[in-house]
Amino acid sequence: MFEKRNPAVVLRKAISAALMTVALTTPLWGAQTGAKPPTTPPSQSEATPIDPAKLADLQKLFEVSGSKKNVHEMIGAMLNSLRPQLESGMPPGERSQQVVTAMLRKLGSLIDSDEFFLHLAQIYDNFFTQEDVRDLIKFYESPAGKHFAAVMPQMTQQFVRVTQQWVAEREQQKQRKGVASADPERERKLNSLRLAKAELERQRAVTQSPIRQKQIAQALEDLELQLKKLAGA
Repeated sequence: MFEKRNPAVVLRKAISAALMTVALTTPLWGAQTGAKPPTTPPSQSEATPIDPAKLADLQKLFEVSGSKKNVHEMIGAMLNSLRPQLESGMPPGERSQQVVTAMLRKLGSLIDSDEFFLHLAQIYDNFFTQEDVRDLIKFYESPAGKHFAAVMPQMTQQFVRVTQQWVAEREQQKQRKGVASADPERERKLNSLRLAKAELERQRAVTQSPIRQKQIAQALEDLELQLKKLAGA
């Protein structure tokens, strides 16, 4: 038996990931003056054709910002990560592998196509004036802009990696908190024993009596056994 997954759902997630990557690698800020107020973007069928001069500027922006290059490089890694997910939703065999290969090739050509960036241009057209776009081009053609475009892929990768680590740590904290709160009486006993241990260690540090030192050492040994027993329960 194999776990069924809908390949169409996996592909939709992949396309969404590609769009997010483009958004992350091309900052969406415009000039402070003249920027269009955000509106609800029209659907693909309702989109008004972009002015040819502005479309040319947008295409240049995608080039100088590194968006096209970044998407092209991202596709290979993304498709490799998708293959196991797609194959897990299909019967094992060479035929399934061939189908997955064809699906991934088609997806790659779609994302890396002029049509994909035309769709992106239509979104930009709804939020940015031509003056905004030209200001962004000037920025990306400046030394600071070139450096920004060069390091953005690494920054994006680090952001994803750090975010994944942060989420994983948060989940672990939630799990530990859930375990502790699941048995409040056990947690209360553990805290009491820890406090008692801390007090005995304080007394051992200040007492001068060998007899008292021996008594404290025995009490600490007993406490350690109780702590280990409760912690392993």
